[in-house]
Amino acid sequence: MRTRLRSIYHASKPHFRWLWPWIIRGRDFLRWLPIQKIPVSSKYFGRPKGLYRTTHEYLESQEGRRGANSARQIYPAETIRLTLPTPLDGGEVHRKFRENQVKELPPSYVFELENARFWGHYGGSIITRDDRLLADLSHDVLGPSRHKVFSKFKLPPCRRLAGTAAVLATAEAATNYWHWTFDLLPRLHLMEKAGITPANVDYYLVNHNNLPFQIETLTEFGIRPEQIIRTDDTSHFEVERMVVSSLKPSQFHVAKWVCDFLYELAPQSEHQGNRRLYISRENASFRRLVNEAEVFGLLEEQGFEKVHCEKLNVVEQRRIFHEAEIVVAPHGSGLTNLVWCRPGTVVMEIFPANYVDVAFWTHASQSRLRHYYLLGRGAPLVAGNDQRERQANLVAEVAVLERALNQLFETSVPDHSGGY
Repeated sequence: MRTRLRSIYHASKPHFRWLWPWIIRGRDFLRWLPIQKIPVSSKYFGRPKGLYRTTHEYLESQEGRRGANSARQIYPAETIRLTLPTPLDGGEVHRKFRENQVKELPPSYVFELENARFWGHYGGSIITRDDRLLADLSHDVLGPSRHKVFSKFKLPPCRRLAGTAAVLATAEAATNYWHWTFDLLPRLHLMEKAGITPANVDYYLVNHNNLPFQIETLTEFGIRPEQIIRTDDTSHFEVERMVVSSLKPSQFHVAKWVCDFLYELAPQSEHQGNRRLYISRENASFRRLVNEAEVFGLLEEQGFEKVHCEKLNVVEQRRIFHEAEIVVAPHGSGLTNLVWCRPGTVVMEIFPANYVDVAFWTHASQSRLRHYYLLGRGAPLVAGNDQRERQANLVAEVAVLERALNQLFETSVPDHSGGY
């Protein structure tokens, strides 16, 4: 039933995109109303009185220097240059890969804030003691100045949390395996590096939906059920001592330390790493491979096994990907598990003709995997916004895939020492 409802939801979303500009205009109108001038804290009524662009700006302010507020750098800034993937059709590398090949990664910090507030919108928004939004810790799809908090008349009732609360809540992590793995779990790593562990934390603020992979990984890190406070838009807390880590600028900013941290979670295996995996989306509510039977028929002849990641726990997913020599899959969250592949593993990712997402390539490159991709049948999008096609089902060009596999098996053997 849940799958059916999710399928209906995703199928209906494109039909209501025309409402989005009106929603934005409505939010802008509400933001224009001068409610923030009312001399009452948004803890009780109205909205925050402004914002700090960065948490460091707050820490250097007169208000931020009062009390026990601090920042600790865990990893320095760096520039990364990713290895471009190989298109299986022999054409030019898609512009999205070229546009995201070089990234500037900011330093990673852990902040401690005294009497700051947390509102659970879109993974979490942080409001300082002097009633200002910390923009770099409070993501919103419309950006800092148009953040939803500035169109609110009143936030939910505020509850005081004594002691130490660590903020894990991260945008999209409540429902998405990739964002949970690459955005939320690294926050635990940063906190651990700063000496913040379940032994000295009273509460963890987490936007989760009780999904199996969420409960499994939180338990793995030693977090007890009684420490977890589930958050959403109705959550509003004032925290005596808040611990929160910095956020990466976008999903395409994947640091090497994130991949290294996650790779260490892969189970030890004496398997030689020669499994050939096809990651199926036949049970997904969208972006299914229409001709999967034909594609898998070809792959099965080459020794591939079909894998349904949603039927496996996290440890099992880590193990089979760690044992793989080649992974073929339509674009989908199952490819999150590439981070547990050994260096040199071959990846063949299949996209719809009009939609390319480079998220999995970013960490495949950081993990030194050999990434190939294939656009599905249809006319590629030359210009414009391809997000409207992100849920489209796709048809793979079997002949192209077969030629690529034959060439690969004739000329190349994965090098798990990290070479290419």
